[in-house]
Amino acid sequence: MQGDSVFADFEVDENNCLYVVRISYDGYGCCHPEKNKQPGVIDPESSRQLIELIEGNELGNPEATAILRGYFKENKESLWEEALEEHGLV
Repeated sequence: MQGDSVFADFEVDENNCLYVVRISYDGYGCCHPEKNKQPGVIDPESSRQLIELIEGNELGNPEATAILRGYFKENKESLWEEALEEHGLV
């Protein structure tokens, strides 16, 4: 994301919902959310849509951007808010 300056790794839970396991920012390093500050999951429908967009190599689609921005905003305290802001993700 962001011209290859941000990379996020997601996993899928037992309900097929995506959640971030780590996010790496140029200039900040790699954020592994703490256990007690674990980010939430992306809702099932948005997870399904985002997975389809990723599989279709359409991560630049405005729909994918909206899903990710909403998720990052909801979980900014766990994912290094300053880095999210600097990279224009919230």
